[in-house]
Amino acid sequence: MNRLKIYTTGFLLLLLSIGLSFLIFKFRSSVNFGSYIDPIYHLWLFGPTLASIVFIFVIKKDSFNLISLKNIQNKRSFFATIIVMIFSVLLATLIQYILGYTEFQRSNQLFFLFNYQFSPMAGSILYLMLLLIHAGFAEEFAWRGYLFSKLKTLSWLEMIILLNSIWAIWHFPFMPFKEWYQYLLFWILCIELGTVLIYVRIKTKSVLSSMILHPLVVFTLSVLFVPYFKIISKNGAGWPNYIVALIFLPISIYYFKKGQIIYNSYAPPHTRHHKPCGAQ
Repeated sequence: MNRLKIYTTGFLLLLLSIGLSFLIFKFRSSVNFGSYIDPIYHLWLFGPTLASIVFIFVIKKDSFNLISLKNIQNKRSFFATIIVMIFSVLLATLIQYILGYTEFQRSNQLFFLFNYQFSPMAGSILYLMLLLIHAGFAEEFAWRGYLFSKLKTLSWLEMIILLNSIWAIWHFPFMPFKEWYQYLLFWILCIELGTVLIYVRIKTKSVLSSMILHPLVVFTLSVLFVPYFKIISKNGAGWPNYIVALIFLPISIYYFKKGQIIYNSYAPPHTRHHKPCGAQ
C-alpha cells in the first residue's frame, strides 16, 4: 500500500470514528436510561471500534485477524512496563503535591454507577472493569489493533506520529478544553502514552496488552488521584498537565528506541533505518 493510500485510510477512519462517536454521544445524552447502559459516559469510545468493523467489511482484503487478538507473549516485559507506567503516574502525583499544585484530602468517595451507590472498594473494581471495556477494548481495538495494521508499512517514527496524532485528534471534539495549549499538551501526552502502548502491542504480539495497559493508566490517574487530591493549580495538576507530560517524556523515548528495534526486525526493508556505508 503506497503512502497516499495509507494516509487516506487513516484520515477516513478518523472521520468515520468522530462521526460515529458523535452519534453515540448524542444518543447517550437523549435517552432516559443512559445511566444504566453508560454510567461513566464513555460509550462514545466505541465509535472507532464500529468504524474499524465497517472498514473490515468494506475492504475485501481486510479481516479481523488484523486486530491481533492473540495470547500475550513476553509477559515478563509486559508486566514490567505496567509497573513502570503506574509508578510514573504515582511519581507525577507526588511531584504535584510537593510543588504545591495539589492538597491532600481525606476521601470516602462513593461510586454512583448504574443508579446504585457502591463503596470505594467495590466502586473502584467496577469502574476498572468498565474502563477495560471502554478505554481498553473499544479504543485499542481500533487504534493499536486495526489502524496499526494498516500503518505498519510506514517507518517507525512516521507510524508513531501518525497513529497517535489520529488518536489524539479523535478525542478533541469530545474534550472542550478552554485554552488552546491544552489541546497541544493533550496531543503530546497521546504521543507519549501511545508510544508505550504501541511498544507493548508489538513486544507481546497482541493488542490485548495495550487493552490492559491503557485502562490501568487511566484508572491510576483518576481513581487513585482525583478523590484524594484537591487541585490548586490547573496547569500543574489539572488535565492535561505538564507534570505528567514531563514524567512520560523519558519513558516514551526509552520505549520508542526499544520498539524501533522490534519494529524494524519485521518491517519492510524500505521502512528500516540503515547506517550509512562505512558506519561502524
